[in-house]
Amino acid sequence: MRTIWKVLIGSFIFFILFTVFRPSINRAYYNFVEYWNLRDKIVWSKNDKLEWSDFKYDPNSDGIVAVTAMSKRWNFNDPFFRSITVFSPLESTVEDTTDLYYLRSAQAKFDLLEIYRRDMMAEFDTLNKAQIKRLKSDYFKKIGDRYYHQYEFEWQAHLNSTNIEQSLELLEERIQKDLFKE
Repeated sequence: MRTIWKVLIGSFIFFILFTVFRPSINRAYYNFVEYWNLRDKIVWSKNDKLEWSDFKYDPNSDGIVAVTAMSKRWNFNDPFFRSITVFSPLESTVEDTTDLYYLRSAQAKFDLLEIYRRDMMAEFDTLNKAQIKRLKSDYFKKIGDRYYHQYEFEWQAHLNSTNIEQSLELLEERIQKDLFKE
């Protein structure tokens, strides 16, 4: 009989503690998941530029493969939305480490995604200021997807340009104007 009471009291205490500390437990869990997902990525910074050492050298690859992504995280209770632009060295390859066009191109791709991420965050900040408390998960996903598709469209237009060197120069000018304005 005492064992049953111990189990009941223990369960009740656990329930109370879990209820009280649940937001902290959830936050700690998602912080750990975010850390784990970003541990082998380079987070965009205006002071740091990509280097050849950030790529795997593969003489058989076709030019350069620079893998960039937007990491997004939200919480419906706060409301809370956070996003960062990342570069994945483990997935990025280069065939020629003497051609600076490849490195400039990878940096431009990374910087361009940061511009779109900032635009997306400005939209979320506007929503937050409007005090929209209960947005559904698919709403966050749709907005994130929309900005990522706009980024991909602009990047693909650059790659499909007839004069890719000139296109890169124009893209770098746009990046300089939009990203590094003070």
